[in-house]
Amino acid sequence: MRDLIKKLLREEVDRKELETKIRRWVGDTDDPEVGNRLKNIQAKLQLKIPIEDDEYVFFEDFLKNEIQRRKTSTNTMSGKMMRTKQNFFNPPKDQQNKITELGRKAYLDLIQTNLSVFFNQAFNPKFNMRIGKPGKGWFKQNLILLNRFEKDVEPWKNNFVKWVEGPAMTIGEKITELKNKLENENWFGLIEEDDWSILNHVDTNYTFWADEITKRQEGGDLPMGSDIKVIELYFTPKRLESALPKKWQPILDRMMKEKNVDIKSISMAHVDLLEKFHEEKEKDFQDMKRKLKFTTTLGETAEKNFVDLIQNAPTKVTEIKKYSTWGNVIDMVFGVDMTAKFIDGFRLVQVKNGEGKAKSAFVKSLKIPYLSVFPGRLPEPGVRRRKNPYEFLYFSEQNNKESKSFNQNYLRTDKEVDLPLSDEEKKAKYSEKEIRALEKVLGKTLPDDYFAMNK
Repeated sequence: MRDLIKKLLREEVDRKELETKIRRWVGDTDDPEVGNRLKNIQAKLQLKIPIEDDEYVFFEDFLKNEIQRRKTSTNTMSGKMMRTKQNFFNPPKDQQNKITELGRKAYLDLIQTNLSVFFNQAFNPKFNMRIGKPGKGWFKQNLILLNRFEKDVEPWKNNFVKWVEGPAMTIGEKITELKNKLENENWFGLIEEDDWSILNHVDTNYTFWADEITKRQEGGDLPMGSDIKVIELYFTPKRLESALPKKWQPILDRMMKEKNVDIKSISMAHVDLLEKFHEEKEKDFQDMKRKLKFTTTLGETAEKNFVDLIQNAPTKVTEIKKYSTWGNVIDMVFGVDMTAKFIDGFRLVQVKNGEGKAKSAFVKSLKIPYLSVFPGRLPEPGVRRRKNPYEFLYFSEQNNKESKSFNQNYLRTDKEVDLPLSDEEKKAKYSEKEIRALEKVLGKTLPDDYFAMNK
């Protein structure tokens, strides 16, 4: 027993922190004896019965071994969602949608509630970060783009839409609301180096959140697996004493007193962000930015390739207007990366890097002609590419269940198309029918230059 006590003293175990981990532990074990002992220790804490020294040591050793075991397990949120290359861009839909929904809400709570005051007190000064307003230039530029977008969607201004944020209203009403916010400079976000930060992309970045949930699973704060319940537990606010690490409590107490604000609960998601923004976790902060940049770059690459594709088809696609820069209100609110005039008229465009995202893209909710495009599969090694350097597939209001080839139907790389033909193509098709009829009457195949020779 003395050796056990010396071990605890030597390693300077903080028993209060260990007790917090014991209370939060929601994992299970294949060993019934171990499981029962864990439950007994937790019950003692619940009933405020003193815990023996050997029980502290038992749990500490168990936790170390269990964390190592869980780090190699695939039965975690990220393991289920990102296990294979085949589903890298198309994770289980229900889990993706739930993480996206609750991640967005967590972000808005961070930006719009008293949590923003707390975070602004805790940011590492070296990061030069704050939650606040962008510069005046940001508001001015977005107002210009919003006015341009308003003119383009004028025929559909009365379409009633259920928006991601705020009550349902028409497109015209939403634009008016956004104009007022921009004119009054009433827009907040994560600002880094006085500019709109890439960290604002954390809201719907389900791969980042899946990794954070997995870390909580490995540490025993969340059950293993990828059930919706696990996601909800992660994002649901909890009482401060059961969720906020002890070191933050004095800072929070002082801030609430000085700023006259009240915060009663916080989620694991917010705590994980708080930890990364602190100066002691600079490496974690940089890792977070790297992950966000990686997934953002995937989307940017897909968009760049699509723009290159359509700009090299000036007779098929015209009047291209882009809205996908960081912090662009059109992109954030309407889910529109660009607009353009295609062979079947004006369309909104959303570019995604995977089929699942493209199929569920918000742009379709606007009830305006749209294309939600995503890259097609690259050719197998040794297989020659087709004429166009980039292959894209799309969903639209005509085909919202199964994707179709953008290259074939909009750039006419194949003979068979599903879209209405232009007047010139109708004439050409009609002339071709006439030629076949004439050949039937004459009983022979006409040469290509027949009509040139018989003018």
